[in-house]
Amino acid sequence: MSKYQEMSEAAVKGREKKLHYQERCHNCLIAFLNGFMRYCEIPPGQVQCLRWNKQAGDESEFSAPVAGAGLAPSDAIEFDEQTRDFVLGIRLLVGDPHVRPRPWAFFPLYVHGDDDRFLTLRIGRSGRLHRINFVDNEGWTSIYEEAIQGIKDALSNPAKAKTLTQKIGFSAGEMT
Repeated sequence: MSKYQEMSEAAVKGREKKLHYQERCHNCLIAFLNGFMRYCEIPPGQVQCLRWNKQAGDESEFSAPVAGAGLAPSDAIEFDEQTRDFVLGIRLLVGDPHVRPRPWAFFPLYVHGDDDRFLTLRIGRSGRLHRINFVDNEGWTSIYEEAIQGIKDALSNPAKAKTLTQKIGFSAGEMT
C-alpha cells in the first residue's frame, strides 16, 4: 500500500468516526425528546424544536425558521465547535391551544460524547451532566423530572424564570 493510500484510508476512518459520533449524539437528543413526550403525555404539536445560532454568551439564541413553527429534530440540531456539544432547543407549548396568549417554556439540550465510551446530556447551559444509558429507564426518568421541574419553576414564577434563563437556560413566555 502506498503512503497516499494510507493517508486516504486514514481520512476515510476519520470521517467514519466523526459520522458515528454525530449519529450517536443525534440519537441521544431524539431519544430524550421522544421519551420526554411519552413520559409527560404531551399532545402532538405542542413541542417545537429550535435551532441554535452558534453564538456564545448574550448573543446565543434559539429560533425556528418561521415564527411559531418548529423544525424536525434532526434539522434543528447544531454542533458547537468549541465544546464539541450537539445542541437542540426545545419549546413546549402548554395550556389550552385556543387561549391567547399561549404560555410556553423553553430549554436547550446539550449532548457530548467521549469517543465510543459514553455520552452525557445536559439540560440548560449549566445543568447537571447525565451519563446516558439508552436502556436505563430510571436514568431517563430522573432526566425528565429535572426538565419538568425547571419548566414548572419557569412557568410558575416569572421572577425565577429570568434567573433560570441567565443561569441554565430555562425560560418562559407567552405566544400571541
